[in-house]
Amino acid sequence: MVLERDIVAACVDYLLYRGAWVFRVTGHLAREGDRVFGQRKGIPDILFVLNGKGGAVECKVLGKQPTPHQQAELDAIRRAGGLAIVAHDVSDVIREVA
Repeated sequence: MVLERDIVAACVDYLLYRGAWVFRVTGHLAREGDRVFGQRKGIPDILFVLNGKGGAVECKVLGKQPTPHQQAELDAIRRAGGLAIVAHDVSDVIREVA
């Protein structure tokens, strides 16, 4: 069975192989009193810049789709001119960044 972390690792490896700047997002939040620091809900698993174009990858095991928060972030990235990919396999990233 393929795990989401395996898909993330394969996508990161491919993007690095292509020469991309890559940031692997982790979902940690910190609290200080009433203030919350960290990422908001739905930020994609991987942020990258390749050949001057920014993008993001949301990795999902086969049969799963992005949550509404994740889809909203992907849509916002597209509206801003970035590449937003839902990857069920590294081949989805290969196809989109080719």
